[in-house]
Amino acid sequence: MSVQQQAAARTLTFEDISGWLKAQIAKVLHVKPQDINVWQTFAQYGLDSMQVATLSGDLEIWVGRDLSPSLVYDFPTVELLAAHLVAETAPTVEPTPSCLNA
Repeated sequence: MSVQQQAAARTLTFEDISGWLKAQIAKVLHVKPQDINVWQTFAQYGLDSMQVATLSGDLEIWVGRDLSPSLVYDFPTVELLAAHLVAETAPTVEPTPSCLNA
């Protein structure tokens, strides 16, 4: 089973996504993932546009779906990006007639 199929087969949590992002950034910076501050921007870590584009592309493959190329600029921290991706994939609850009559 490919990485994309594995990601699609399970629901990714905030912890899954933030952990993956921290591990990828740590690998680039040659530090430990626990040294990554989730509120520090990707730019503050010194990631250049090529590294950010690579991170975005790798993330797209890992989550198993298309992502906007500007996503890491729109949500420039691990915390914001992970929270956005979780919110984006959260199941929506359709109102039922009983909810409308309450």
